[in-house]
Amino acid sequence: MDSVEKIKIDFVGAGKVVQQFLEKKNFNIDIRIYDQPGKKKLDKLARSIKIFKTSGRILLLCASTDEESILKTSHSHARLSIAKENLAITNDLIQKGIFKDQIIFVLTNPSEIIAEFIYRKTGNKRVYALGLNTDQKRYSEIIKQSNFLHLNSEFYISGNHYDFPYPMFHPPDSTHDEKTTIQLLYLALQKKIQSEFKGYRPPIVSGVTALNDLIQSLATKRPLYLSGYCDEFGCFTGGRMDFTSLNFTPLLGNTCYSKKKILSIAKKHCESYFSATSNQEHKE
Repeated sequence: MDSVEKIKIDFVGAGKVVQQFLEKKNFNIDIRIYDQPGKKKLDKLARSIKIFKTSGRILLLCASTDEESILKTSHSHARLSIAKENLAITNDLIQKGIFKDQIIFVLTNPSEIIAEFIYRKTGNKRVYALGLNTDQKRYSEIIKQSNFLHLNSEFYISGNHYDFPYPMFHPPDSTHDEKTTIQLLYLALQKKIQSEFKGYRPPIVSGVTALNDLIQSLATKRPLYLSGYCDEFGCFTGGRMDFTSLNFTPLLGNTCYSKKKILSIAKKHCESYFSATSNQEHKE
């Protein structure tokens, strides 16, 4: 008999990422899947969201609009359109009483926006956004390229997933201008992310990787880069989760430029999305 206690997780949303994750999962986890009935291939496994009850289990939010359809029709404002649709889905779930005081990990895009929205609506500070760990892996691959060989391959990451993940090198690179290096790395990151898209299809593999990283960290107590609420500055920002104690530590940089930049990004990030999606609604 397996003496290791199973990780108990409730998945809310059963789209393509969850389907692919379940096909390859090899962890000792007790999964319950909730979704709107009649919409997904996992209908036989998924329970109706109508019968969801808070049970103290870890909650993993994966519910999402059809991102591929939006990417086909809304090229210049696709991420804002996805944010608007997913905020509406999240708000509906909040009205159903889905998010209370349990630990919540958000995969739904844009993950930090959704996480901060849940916090603002429910007051639950135990909400964390996934994605930064995937960005850290992307940066690691980029740094191995010839243009960035001068950089230390060991680094922390903060900032915001996708929009501006910020690598922090230890010790800081004193031979190159930090601002220029970060900008070049960020441009390379954007190119790498775009290369992961298959036409208008979002990169499913990055979502599956984020889920695998989370489950592995829960199982092995290995730290994970993600985003959480920072009391000191009253906003969501990147940091590291210690899964032994389930404590989140914001990482705010080790140079004056990085601290200023990271806090500036964190404070403006969610407000810019909330404002833009609100303006988009008014125009429609």
